[in-house]
Amino acid sequence: MTHGIAALTVSALGLAVAGSVALSTSAAEGGQVAITRPNVQAAQPQNQGDRREAAAEDPSRSQDRELQAKELAAYREEALARDAEAALKAAHEENLKQRSEDLSEAEKESYENAARIAKERREAAARRAAEQGNQDDSSDDSSNDDSDDGSYDDSSDDTEPPPSSGGGAASPVPGAVIGAYFGQTGLWARYHTGLDFRAGSGTPIKSVQSGTVLHAGYGGNAGSWAGNYVAIKHPDGNTTLYAHMSSNSVSPGQRVSAGQVIGHVGSTGRSFGAHLHFELYRPGARYGDVYSASNPQPWLNALGVNTN
Repeated sequence: MTHGIAALTVSALGLAVAGSVALSTSAAEGGQVAITRPNVQAAQPQNQGDRREAAAEDPSRSQDRELQAKELAAYREEALARDAEAALKAAHEENLKQRSEDLSEAEKESYENAARIAKERREAAARRAAEQGNQDDSSDDSSNDDSDDGSYDDSSDDTEPPPSSGGGAASPVPGAVIGAYFGQTGLWARYHTGLDFRAGSGTPIKSVQSGTVLHAGYGGNAGSWAGNYVAIKHPDGNTTLYAHMSSNSVSPGQRVSAGQVIGHVGSTGRSFGAHLHFELYRPGARYGDVYSASNPQPWLNALGVNTN
């Protein structure tokens, strides 16, 4: 019996050893898997950290984006500047075109007035010839219809009376600079028929010589282009015309002296700014008929009037 108990004890010990070995093997295998899994998980955060670190170490990408943004802004600014310049150029060309059309209309009106005046002269001459039986042609028959439009009929004045006061000659706008000369051409005038004196609105205008006022106001021989104007006949038979006035200080038939204020600078009629448009008409020429006007500069210089 003792031997049986010993055998049982030996068998139990063998089973215990075998179970211990099996448990050790299973534990070893489980430990190996547990160790492997943490290694994989630890590797992933390390790779993501490497990417962020690499991006932080290379700033060229952000610099490229900033450079592209600056280039785009510069391109847009340049495009806006080009568009603004084109708009200004178009507006300027349109303004010049409109001015040219206005001046063409004024020229057309002047030609029509000249044709009408020539017809009236022929009819008047024919009437006088029939009534008087001769072909005498008066040089002052141009005032047929002027009595109703603020003009003075000087056809009965064969001799100009002496000046009422003063003498010599005066500049129409003392100290003013000439902005446009007689015969000058441009978009604003196909043929300039006088002298333009630059002066601010309200500047006094003076009579160059003594004489008799033929017209003061709007209308008359000059029509609409001259606006508010004064025409004066002088002792030498010449007539001067002062156009685009803001106001006048004389009346038809009034005697004026050299240097007397007859009105003030303005921009009435066909004008593109305040100035004095000054014209000269030789004896026999009808004042206001712009294509009968003469260059006033030699006449002014001969009188001792300085023209700048």
